[in-house]
Amino acid sequence: MCRNFPETNDRVLLFEHLADPDGRNIPLIVRMKLDLIGARIHLADWRALDPSCCDTLIAAPVNGPRAIAEYLDALAGMLARQGRGRVQKIPPAELEGTCWLARAEPVTVVAFRKRAGLVSEWLSLTRFERFLLCHAARKDDLDLCRSFASELSGFKCQT
Repeated sequence: MCRNFPETNDRVLLFEHLADPDGRNIPLIVRMKLDLIGARIHLADWRALDPSCCDTLIAAPVNGPRAIAEYLDALAGMLARQGRGRVQKIPPAELEGTCWLARAEPVTVVAFRKRAGLVSEWLSLTRFERFLLCHAARKDDLDLCRSFASELSGFKCQT
């Protein structure tokens, strides 16, 4: 999980913001980070957080063991201050067994990406771009895939 990935500024994607302008749903960038740190929160937990806490969880890095520990501690503190209880621990995403952390693009993702009409180089995608592509493939949602692809530089539409 400590592989180096080219990264962009962590943010809520425009299509997410347009669909949820009040930020009531857990953004995909936070979902990815929760997977990386091995944590799960409920939607009610997210909605109980102050907007500044949400902004922190969106922007804070999880790019190494120390950053992961700090993120988990910050999340636990935020939830405790809101009386939401403990963070539910799950196995964290790891290089082996997590498609978006794999060294090679999974065959099922290649097929899905081609059906979506997108071209990309797996090794040049950011971790978040890989997460999004695998998320859309798992849901078999071509429209979702095209939505985020239009916002991110790692993807080009086939002509």
